[in-house]
Amino acid sequence: MPDPTLDQLIALPDVELAQPTDLATAAQQRLAQWSQLPLVAPTSLEGFSALLTLAHQQQWSSIVIGTGSKLGWGNPTPAPDLLIS
Repeated sequence: MPDPTLDQLIALPDVELAQPTDLATAAQQRLAQWSQLPLVAPTSLEGFSALLTLAHQQQWSSIVIGTGSKLGWGNPTPAPDLLIS
């Protein structure tokens, strides 16, 4: 699969989290938020560079880089703007 073009990468929708009443509710809300994050896996240095350029242009505050899936993160930052796997 080719790297996504800059035009294909979209800004994140704003997601408001309600005040959780317990940890299970908080976890469900966080997973719902993460499911709306763009998840990309650049396969080339040029694709990765273009992705970081876009992140800088969009002023994304946090990018999580790692392996696995959106459900496989140990403890990511509270509100990442993009997950890179």
